[in-house]
Amino acid sequence: MFNSYSLLFFLIWTVASVAIWRWANRFSAHQYHVSGFQRSRKGDFDGALADDNKAIKLDPKCATAYYNRGLARSRKGDQNGAMADYNNAIKFDPGFVLHIIIVAICFE
Repeated sequence: MFNSYSLLFFLIWTVASVAIWRWANRFSAHQYHVSGFQRSRKGDFDGALADDNKAIKLDPKCATAYYNRGLARSRKGDQNGAMADYNNAIKFDPGFVLHIIIVAICFE
């Protein structure tokens, strides 16, 4: 049946699998928010929103995806949605405060 070594192996394998799954999701989230940023730069704000939504779904604490989605929403005229995304970006990474202040000054 099971001995202590097989139980230990199973526990280590389970923890490693979960860690790899989380890393893969973060990597995929990174790819989506980079793609969203590139689409936003080209003026494809709907595509940018779609990619940033996917990034946030994969990594709900991805501050960069919230920031990028806020920029795209702002460009589409959804200021309330943009403000909510900026607040989430600051919540998950307080370093985004400076970026958001610069954006506010530029688009004032």
